[in-house]
Amino acid sequence: MAVRPLGRHQVHDERSRAFALEPVALPTKTVLHERHTPIFDQGELGCCTACALLGMLSTGPLNLGKAFTLADAHRVYHDETLIDDSTIPGHWPPTDTGSAGIYSCKVAVQRAWISSYRHAFSLTAALGWLGRQPVSIGVPWMTSMFEPGRGALLKVDRRSGVEGGHQVCLDGIDPAHSRVRLANSWGSSWGDGGRAWLSYEDLGWLLNQGGDAVTAILPE
Repeated sequence: MAVRPLGRHQVHDERSRAFALEPVALPTKTVLHERHTPIFDQGELGCCTACALLGMLSTGPLNLGKAFTLADAHRVYHDETLIDDSTIPGHWPPTDTGSAGIYSCKVAVQRAWISSYRHAFSLTAALGWLGRQPVSIGVPWMTSMFEPGRGALLKVDRRSGVEGGHQVCLDGIDPAHSRVRLANSWGSSWGDGGRAWLSYEDLGWLLNQGGDAVTAILPE
């Protein structure tokens, strides 16, 4: 089993509670948001938070129409490491510190790509909003999750151990099978063209283990 790069830190700001997403109705039919940039491959660098952000901002209703590249993800990651020093000391380059999803969103606001971002504090809120637009999630990454199984389904074995934290972009939901689709940043050879499926149950469990879910609000 190949152990791939991660890079997400668990950082929660209680002030985020004031920017919660209101629960909306769950979709009743499959929704697969179209992505307009290739799946990224973060290589050996822990820039998953930046890759997930740019994936989100290239997908469905949040598509900014920008031809984002891995070089753009590197620039976002660099900026993240400049503003996250209070919780994650060090800057990239040269130090590959990793970052957190909240800082990638702060960079997007600084660049006026988005006006704000909102947090889902329940599985129901995350699933409902995923029916409308993509959602970036940061979760603990279990040893069992590095390679999807049959049907590109991720197995979340609670006993397999935590390897670190990882950020991915949710870009689809399949209510009939109670699962969500995620776009990873480990290249198109991983899973099904760079994507995998995750059950509602497993997503809820991961979010309850210090995970977070956020989506963007675009400028009017």
